[in-house]
Amino acid sequence: MTEADKKRKMIAMILEEERIRQMLCVESIERNLVRQSKSDRDGERVTRAGAGAEEDNSYWEMPWKAEGRACCAPSLGTEHIVDNLLEAAAWLKQRESSADYVYASHVGDESHPANAYWDEAEGHGSEEEKRQWLIRSILADEECRLAMRPCDEMLLRLL
Repeated sequence: MTEADKKRKMIAMILEEERIRQMLCVESIERNLVRQSKSDRDGERVTRAGAGAEEDNSYWEMPWKAEGRACCAPSLGTEHIVDNLLEAAAWLKQRESSADYVYASHVGDESHPANAYWDEAEGHGSEEEKRQWLIRSILADEECRLAMRPCDEMLLRLL
Protein backbone atom coordinates (compact mmCIF):
# COMPACT_ATOMS: atom_id res chain seq x y z
CA MET A 1 0.00 0.00 0.00
CA THR A 2 1.46 3.33 -1.05
CA GLU A 3 1.71 6.38 1.16
CA ALA A 4 -1.03 8.11 -0.85
CA ASP A 5 -3.36 5.13 -0.33
CA LYS A 6 -2.70 5.21 3.39
CA LYS A 7 -3.52 8.94 3.51
CA ARG A 8 -6.71 8.44 1.49
CA LYS A 9 -7.78 5.63 3.82
CA MET A 10 -7.04 7.75 6.90
CA ILE A 11 -8.93 10.74 5.47
CA ALA A 12 -11.92 8.55 4.61
CA MET A 13 -11.92 7.15 8.17
CA ILE A 14 -11.66 10.64 9.70
CA LEU A 15 -14.47 11.97 7.50
CA GLU A 16 -16.69 9.02 8.49
CA GLU A 17 -15.99 9.65 12.19
CA GLU A 18 -16.79 13.35 11.71
CA ARG A 19 -20.06 12.45 9.96
CA ILE A 20 -20.98 10.27 12.95
CA ARG A 21 -20.04 13.06 15.39
CA GLN A 22 -22.25 15.49 13.48
CA MET A 23 -25.12 12.99 13.56
CA LEU A 24 -24.77 12.64 17.34
CA CYS A 25 -24.33 16.34 18.14
CA VAL A 26 -26.79 18.03 20.49
CA GLU A 27 -28.41 20.14 17.75
CA SER A 28 -29.12 17.04 15.65
CA ILE A 29 -30.60 15.17 18.60
CA GLU A 30 -32.79 18.16 19.54
CA ARG A 31 -33.97 18.53 15.95
CA ASN A 32 -34.87 14.81 15.82
CA LEU A 33 -36.72 14.99 19.16
CA VAL A 34 -38.79 17.97 18.04
CA ARG A 35 -39.55 16.29 14.69
CA GLN A 36 -40.52 13.07 16.50
CA SER A 37 -42.74 14.92 18.96
CA LYS A 38 -44.56 16.73 16.16
CA SER A 39 -45.13 13.52 14.21
CA ASP A 40 -46.22 11.62 17.34
CA ARG A 41 -48.86 14.27 17.95
CA ASP A 42 -50.06 13.92 14.37
CA GLY A 43 -50.61 10.20 14.92
CA GLU A 44 -47.50 9.09 13.07
CA ARG A 45 -44.61 7.15 14.58
CA VAL A 46 -41.03 7.94 13.66
CA THR A 47 -38.60 5.04 13.46
CA ARG A 48 -35.46 5.90 15.37
CA ALA A 49 -32.15 5.41 13.65
CA GLY A 50 -30.89 1.93 14.45
CA ALA A 51 -34.12 0.85 16.09
CA GLY A 52 -35.59 -2.39 14.89
CA ALA A 53 -39.29 -3.10 14.62
CA GLU A 54 -39.09 -5.46 17.57
CA GLU A 55 -37.51 -2.90 19.90
CA ASP A 56 -39.48 -2.10 23.02
CA ASN A 57 -40.36 1.61 22.87
CA SER A 58 -41.02 1.77 26.60
CA TYR A 59 -37.27 2.17 27.04
CA TRP A 60 -37.53 5.62 25.44
CA GLU A 61 -40.68 6.75 27.21
CA MET A 62 -40.46 8.12 30.74
CA PRO A 63 -44.01 8.55 32.01
CA TRP A 64 -44.37 10.25 35.33
CA LYS A 65 -47.25 7.96 36.29
CA ALA A 66 -47.12 4.20 36.31
CA GLU A 67 -50.15 2.07 37.19
CA GLY A 68 -52.01 5.02 38.67
CA ARG A 69 -49.27 6.21 41.00
CA ALA A 70 -46.62 8.84 40.47
CA CYS A 71 -43.11 7.46 40.06
CA CYS A 72 -41.42 10.84 39.68
CA ALA A 73 -42.28 14.50 39.63
CA PRO A 74 -44.60 15.40 36.72
CA SER A 75 -42.00 17.85 35.41
CA LEU A 76 -39.58 14.96 34.77
CA GLY A 77 -41.91 13.08 32.41
CA THR A 78 -41.01 12.94 28.73
CA GLU A 79 -44.29 14.51 27.66
CA HIS A 80 -43.78 17.47 29.98
CA ILE A 81 -40.19 18.04 28.85
CA VAL A 82 -41.13 17.88 25.16
CA ASP A 83 -44.11 20.19 25.73
CA ASN A 84 -41.84 22.70 27.48
CA LEU A 85 -39.28 22.57 24.65
CA LEU A 86 -41.96 23.09 22.00
CA GLU A 87 -43.56 25.90 24.00
CA ALA A 88 -40.17 27.62 24.39
CA ALA A 89 -39.42 27.24 20.67
CA ALA A 90 -42.81 28.74 19.75
CA TRP A 91 -42.29 31.61 22.19
CA LEU A 92 -38.83 32.36 20.77
CA LYS A 93 -40.12 32.28 17.20
CA GLN A 94 -42.99 34.62 18.11
CA ARG A 95 -40.62 36.94 19.97
CA GLU A 96 -38.18 37.07 17.05
CA SER A 97 -40.94 37.89 14.57
CA SER A 98 -42.38 40.70 16.69
CA ALA A 99 -39.14 42.30 17.92
CA ASP A 100 -37.99 45.66 16.64
CA TYR A 101 -34.24 45.53 16.18
CA VAL A 102 -31.92 48.53 16.24
CA TYR A 103 -28.95 48.26 13.89
CA ALA A 104 -25.75 50.29 13.84
CA SER A 105 -25.35 52.53 10.80
CA HIS A 106 -22.42 50.50 9.42
CA VAL A 107 -24.24 47.14 9.39
CA GLY A 108 -25.42 47.51 5.80
CA ASP A 109 -22.12 48.98 4.59
CA GLU A 110 -20.09 46.13 3.03
CA SER A 111 -16.95 48.30 2.87
CA HIS A 112 -16.89 49.14 6.59
CA PRO A 113 -13.83 47.66 8.38
CA ALA A 114 -15.96 46.06 11.09
CA ASN A 115 -17.65 43.86 8.48
CA ALA A 116 -14.31 42.59 7.15
CA TYR A 117 -13.80 40.70 10.42
CA TRP A 118 -16.34 38.11 9.36
CA ASP A 119 -14.93 37.60 5.86
CA GLU A 120 -13.09 34.36 6.39
CA ALA A 121 -12.09 32.60 3.21
CA GLU A 122 -14.66 33.91 0.77
CA GLY A 123 -12.94 34.75 -2.47
CA HIS A 124 -9.52 33.94 -1.01
CA GLY A 125 -7.88 31.14 -2.93
CA SER A 126 -9.14 28.51 -5.30
CA GLU A 127 -11.37 25.58 -4.45
CA GLU A 128 -8.31 23.31 -4.48
CA GLU A 129 -6.53 25.52 -1.91
CA LYS A 130 -9.61 25.51 0.32
CA ARG A 131 -9.83 21.72 0.01
CA GLN A 132 -6.13 21.34 0.87
CA TRP A 133 -6.54 23.65 3.87
CA LEU A 134 -9.51 21.58 5.09
CA ILE A 135 -7.58 18.32 4.74
CA ARG A 136 -4.58 19.80 6.58
CA SER A 137 -6.78 21.04 9.41
CA ILE A 138 -8.52 17.65 9.72
CA LEU A 139 -5.15 15.87 9.81
CA ALA A 140 -3.85 18.32 12.42
CA ASP A 141 -6.95 17.73 14.58
CA GLU A 142 -6.51 13.98 14.22
CA GLU A 143 -2.84 14.26 15.18
CA CYS A 144 -3.81 16.16 18.33
CA ARG A 145 -6.45 13.58 19.17
CA LEU A 146 -3.96 10.74 18.73
CA ALA A 147 -1.42 12.61 20.85
CA MET A 148 -3.98 12.81 23.66
CA ARG A 149 -4.86 9.11 23.52
CA PRO A 150 -2.22 8.05 26.12
CA CYS A 151 -3.61 10.66 28.53
CA ASP A 152 -7.14 9.37 27.98
CA GLU A 153 -6.03 5.80 28.59
CA MET A 154 -4.22 6.80 31.77
CA LEU A 155 -7.30 8.63 33.08
CA LEU A 156 -9.50 5.64 32.29
CA ARG A 157 -7.16 3.38 34.23
CA LEU A 158 -7.37 5.73 37.21
CA LEU A 159 -11.16 5.56 37.18
